[in-house]
Amino acid sequence: MAVLMVGLVGCSRKSGIDKATTKLQKSFQSADTATQSAVTKAIVAIQSETYPEATAALEKLAKQTTLTQDQQQAIKDTLGQIAKVVAEEAKKAGKEAQKAVGDMQKALPK
Repeated sequence: MAVLMVGLVGCSRKSGIDKATTKLQKSFQSADTATQSAVTKAIVAIQSETYPEATAALEKLAKQTTLTQDQQQAIKDTLGQIAKVVAEEAKKAGKEAQKAVGDMQKALPK
């Protein structure tokens, strides 16, 4: 049951970020080549789970003064999804670390 729950959380997380990147890509379809290249770079970083690189690329993109409202919202939504994924991963890592400490304590002689 726990494995199924973890799988579902992972799927919903991926689904949220996939939706955000799809919206991001669509909102920049009519942008100039350099801007489209920057968007592609951010999406590739997200897909390879290099979130600091993706965040940096999106923040740089967000500073452009010629962005439409849809483009600004797509960047904001994608950054929000990245933050959500990173927070979930940090929480998961914390739980795994606690379990490891508990297992080590149990293994110590009394």
